[in-house]
Amino acid sequence: MNSRSAGQCLSEAEVEDFLFNRLSGTTREVIEEHLLVCTKCQDLVEEEEGYVSAMRSAARSLESEQLEKAWNGVEEEKKGRAWFSGRVWGLALAGLAAVLVVGFFVARAPGSRSEVAIALTVERNAATAAEVKAGQALKIDLDLRGLPEARSYGVQVADQAGAEVERAEVGGDGVMRIGGGLSSGRYWVRVRSGSGELLREFALVVK
Repeated sequence: MNSRSAGQCLSEAEVEDFLFNRLSGTTREVIEEHLLVCTKCQDLVEEEEGYVSAMRSAARSLESEQLEKAWNGVEEEKKGRAWFSGRVWGLALAGLAAVLVVGFFVARAPGSRSEVAIALTVERNAATAAEVKAGQALKIDLDLRGLPEARSYGVQVADQAGAEVERAEVGGDGVMRIGGGLSSGRYWVRVRSGSGELLREFALVVK
C-alpha cells in the first residue's frame, strides 16, 4: 500500500491494526496521511481508541482486585504461621500465578459495533467475575469444561436479590446472547442441567 484516495475510508480491521501497532512502516504512513484529511476516519479512530482504553482499564481494575485478595490471604496466613515463611511465600507465588491465568476477556464481536463479547471462565475451580457497561448487547461465552456432557444447558441470569432477569437454553458451545443488555448492578449467571440442577455459577458486574 503506497497511496490511498481521500474517499477510501479505513475498515474496522485497519483501525484495530493501527491502534495496536500491527502495521508496517509504509502502510502506517499511508494511513496516517489519510487520517490527516479524513474527519470521518478520525472520529472512528477516536471512538475505537476510547473503547480499547475502557476495556484495558476494566481489565487492570479486575487484576488489581484479584492481586489484592491474593496478597491479603497470604498476609493472614503469615500472622498465624510466621515460623513457616517458606510455605507462606510458596502460597503467595501460587496465588499470584492463579491470578495471572484467570480468563478474563472483553472484546467487540465481529461484524457488530454494539455487541460486546465476554468470556466467563473457570480456573482452579473458581469462576471469574467480569465487568461490562449497562445497556450493551452481550454475547456471553460460558465455560462448560468439566460439566456433564449434554446437548443443551439452561442458563439463568439473576440479579443481586435473586430475581430472574434473563433465561435461555444454550448448546454445547456455551454461547448466550442478551440483545437488550442489562441495567447497572451485580448479577449471577447460573448454568443448570436439563433437570434444573445448578452446575456452575459466574458473577457479572454491570456498571
